[in-house]
Amino acid sequence: MSIFKDAGLLLLGTRLKRLSEKFFNDVSQIYKYEGIQFEPSWFPIFYLLDQHGGMTFSELAQQLEITQPGVSQMVAALEKRGLVCTEKNTEDRRVRSVILSAEGTELLTTIKPVWQALAESMKELVAEGEHSCRLLTAFDELEEAIAGESIHARVAERLSRLNLMKQTKAASYAPRHDNELKKLLLSCIAQGGPVAEDCLWINDPAAAVSAGSAIIYVAEGVNEIEGALVAVIDKTAALARLQLLLQEKRSQEFIRLLLEPVMARLRSRAVAVVSVAIDMQDREMIGLMEHFDFSLNRVEKDATGERLFTILTQTIDGETV
Repeated sequence: MSIFKDAGLLLLGTRLKRLSEKFFNDVSQIYKYEGIQFEPSWFPIFYLLDQHGGMTFSELAQQLEITQPGVSQMVAALEKRGLVCTEKNTEDRRVRSVILSAEGTELLTTIKPVWQALAESMKELVAEGEHSCRLLTAFDELEEAIAGESIHARVAERLSRLNLMKQTKAASYAPRHDNELKKLLLSCIAQGGPVAEDCLWINDPAAAVSAGSAIIYVAEGVNEIEGALVAVIDKTAALARLQLLLQEKRSQEFIRLLLEPVMARLRSRAVAVVSVAIDMQDREMIGLMEHFDFSLNRVEKDATGERLFTILTQTIDGETV
């Protein structure tokens, strides 16, 4: 298998660059074959000036999504070849507009049939594959996602989480955790978490743990508790309801850190079924719990009837719901 397929998204940038270079080389060959002196990199300026006529440097920069100095370099290169020229803007004499020169206009007329043939060929190309027909939509979505949060920011956040995990350990409940647990629970309630009917343990966590009606594990960081997992146990029905109390969304490793010791304790208590309620909009958390063998049992509304929560369950030792 090629490394480009084996490495998957890790080589996405490289594959896009390879595809771009291949496309530019092919288009260059087309112009050369037709005897047209035109560089593919000139296309954006020619296309915009054809569509809009004269455009200011700031308008070009906005359309091309680059800086004005970048536009100035592109325009200067075309102006040197006599393909564009600049003139004072009719609405604001302090601003200069870029227009096609007579030579540039003649070149535009020559290359337009090539553009039409290229557009038709590209439509035919992307229609050949099962998924490639949605290529432009996928690019739009990817660009919007990166504009919202850069790849650098996303990677930095995950590396920060990994570093945090190295300094975080799971610890069973102790009275010293009481204040931090209250803060976590209050934050969860404020965010609309499904904890209201099962949060009486917070009144006296030590008593709840001692009586066997709750199992509490906390994730202890360097300076504070990063999160907690509470299992509220219904002994008569051999059921347990999990409550994830997190300061923010956490990774799969973080959830595993808390879930493994809690599930081990529940097995030792002969609990048959474990459930957890998660906001239906929180797809990331639903996916994480699904990874840990929780499956959909039912959907419930909150007390206001406005929000939906998925009730995920996991059976222990082959017991059924």
